[in-house]
Amino acid sequence: MANPFPGAKGGSISTTDRGGSGGVTVQRESPKQSTDVETAEDLRANARFKSLVVEDNAATRLLIKRLLTQLHHDVTLCPDAASAIEAFGQDTFELAFIDCVLGDSTDGLDLCRRLRTMPKGKECVVTICTGAVQVDGLREVMKAGADDYLAKPFHADQFRVRVEVAENLALTRRRQRELESERLRLRMQLEARVRFQRRELHTKTAQLREEMSSRHQAEEQLRYDSFHDSLTGLPNRSLFLDRLGQVLKFSQRRQNYKYAVLVIGVDRFRGVNESIGHDGGDELLVQIARRLEHCLRPGDSVARLAGDEFTVLLDDVRDLSDATRVANRIQEQFDPPFLLGDVKVVISASIGIALSQPGYEEPMDVLRDADVAMSRAKALGKARYAIFDSGMQLQATRRLKLEADLHQAIERSEFVAYYQPIVSLEERRIRGFEALIRWQHPERGLLPPSEFIPIAEETGLIIPIGQWMIGEACRQLRRWEQATKEARDIEMSINVSSRQFSDPQLIDVIGEVLDQTGVNERHIRLEITESVMMDNAATITATLLQLRALDIQLGIDDFGTGYSSLSYLHHLPIDTLKIDRSFIRDLHQSRGPDHEIVRTIVSLASNLGMACVAEGVELPEQIHQIQELGCSLAQGFYFSRPVCGDIAERLLGAPLDW
Repeated sequence: MANPFPGAKGGSISTTDRGGSGGVTVQRESPKQSTDVETAEDLRANARFKSLVVEDNAATRLLIKRLLTQLHHDVTLCPDAASAIEAFGQDTFELAFIDCVLGDSTDGLDLCRRLRTMPKGKECVVTICTGAVQVDGLREVMKAGADDYLAKPFHADQFRVRVEVAENLALTRRRQRELESERLRLRMQLEARVRFQRRELHTKTAQLREEMSSRHQAEEQLRYDSFHDSLTGLPNRSLFLDRLGQVLKFSQRRQNYKYAVLVIGVDRFRGVNESIGHDGGDELLVQIARRLEHCLRPGDSVARLAGDEFTVLLDDVRDLSDATRVANRIQEQFDPPFLLGDVKVVISASIGIALSQPGYEEPMDVLRDADVAMSRAKALGKARYAIFDSGMQLQATRRLKLEADLHQAIERSEFVAYYQPIVSLEERRIRGFEALIRWQHPERGLLPPSEFIPIAEETGLIIPIGQWMIGEACRQLRRWEQATKEARDIEMSINVSSRQFSDPQLIDVIGEVLDQTGVNERHIRLEITESVMMDNAATITATLLQLRALDIQLGIDDFGTGYSSLSYLHHLPIDTLKIDRSFIRDLHQSRGPDHEIVRTIVSLASNLGMACVAEGVELPEQIHQIQELGCSLAQGFYFSRPVCGDIAERLLGAPLDW
């Protein structure tokens, strides 16, 4: 390439004697007052630079090396472009001083362009040393990729200034590389942290989904277990009554729609169960359930009521003949022997049939009539079916009379309150009482609530009866509190029916009773059944919230026998769950499904911050079981039957031992 600076090769280097000995000495200036300059000079003073000098004139090469060495540079000398390229391939240089005109075929500008294409030459600060400086020549220097130029001849001071410029630029590039390296390091750290957090989020999300799925499965299983027989897998009594209730409501809207209910009782089951053992009896019930399922039409339902009793709901029958046809098929299913291991068991079934009729208003009415018909079939000799008819209306007649007697009982104040203790198993003392109503009938004597409460519910007489019961229980609690110090923290549980909860005056009546008696609101607990909650969930919830506003405690009675209440349980201000006696009855005999249901209910109550009471405790073995399952409150005949107020007061001071 032509020399862009004509006459440059003939330039000379002028030096200044600073050391007094004839040598060339280059000194750095004294620090200036400016902080920025001090910082830059400090950086240069503490820095070591690798510099490459490319000069074909040996004397000039040595002179430049001498000057750079005094400035603490590590200097490499190259006489031509080829050696310079080789040096760049082996080492890294931050500064390069290149003569514009070299002796070989490659001039300084070509070498500069070549270096810029090499990985180690991109960041190097290149200063072109040239002779005469012209504008066009400077443009060529810059185009070649040089960072600066040094005009020949130059003095030591001029050289120092250009070196400082090059050093500053090299330091800047060094700092840029460091900053870029730091940026890349921080970016990698950030990306690693993001990847880690993404993995953590993915893990936590997967865990949360698994927990939600497990909880949902547990809730579904609990709901299923609550409404299905654990032994046979059939719907239980609660679910059957719910389905029957739906059919009953549908029949009330369609005049031509008919249905039938069959109650099946296994003949002589108790004797068979005693002879083959309970395990064999359970297996027999399972096989009976499977055979009954084969007798049904599409749309029909079969359920296990309790023990050896099953029930079938026939949907949309044309007439009685459809029901008797199914009854005959069921009888035929009992003809072949049941094989229990090596034992063949021959049994039969008695069946009661109740066909739909306009008088039915409640599912229990239909089921009751079918059960009455089944009892008639057994009385007639077993292994047959009987149809509920007008000849079985005696019970209905008795109910009508009982209804009339109820009206008189309200007027004559024939009701009395009994109290059954609720015991703390841990403290071995009475924690409260459940108030239970009795009817002192003038002809039939003392009647339990099962004899008249269903009729009172149907007729609406439960409203005044319930108001009397709430008032009497609160008055009795107040009398105990005044009579003995043992009653100061005793709680009174009072059952409230569905009709009572529908009474708009309920809240006012309770508030008035509390004002009149002066009892502590927190010592009163109103108990409702699961079915009550499902009658009208919105209304019931509003009523419960109003009662809670009065500081009254709330509980669910017979828990585990209702239907669909679990979906509402966590929304309601409930304090106590009472485990239905049906789950406690056989709890001591084996660690069967009842054992797991009770465990689940106790755990559910604990998780929701509720107390749990086991009802129907009659044996010491049952106490051990419920304590083992974590239930600390119990109620049942084992502790005391329901007693009058005076006897209950004496129980408060009596020691408990079991």
